[in-house]
Amino acid sequence: MNKGLKCVGVLGGVLSVALLAACGGGDDAVAVTDVVTAPAPVTAASLTCDTTKVLGGTTPTAAQLTAFAKTYQGEEGTYSEDFSSFTVTDPDADVSFSADGATTYNGSSLAVTSACHEVLPGGAGEMLVLYVGSNVHFDLFSDGALAGIAPSGKAVRSPGG
Repeated sequence: MNKGLKCVGVLGGVLSVALLAACGGGDDAVAVTDVVTAPAPVTAASLTCDTTKVLGGTTPTAAQLTAFAKTYQGEEGTYSEDFSSFTVTDPDADVSFSADGATTYNGSSLAVTSACHEVLPGGAGEMLVLYVGSNVHFDLFSDGALAGIAPSGKAVRSPGG
């Protein structure tokens, strides 16, 4: 019986499998048979706007992505049924967005599936709406405000917002 340890890592967009004979040895022959191609990373060029989710949104330009590239600080929690109050369950709900499309939530990488730019009515500024899958989304506002739905399913908003 082989006591080898399998290690899986990401290197250059390809998952590679390495076998180690550490931790007790292992003298049986082992064949590496599975090499899986990782999905392509999200890039500014690959970001598009799913207009079925955001009416009036457009695919952002490189300049618009650059304008929204920063860390947005927020808090996670739940609204009351009538939205008159907000109960904070986590005071740290930070979204970091880079001009190349890389996005994190509290340090964990997210795969953006849609990015839409909107000009808000009445001169209220601009917004970049990022979708991660079908339900998680973040509204990043040009004034630095944040709103949306976190991976936990809870609401995210700017502190005190």
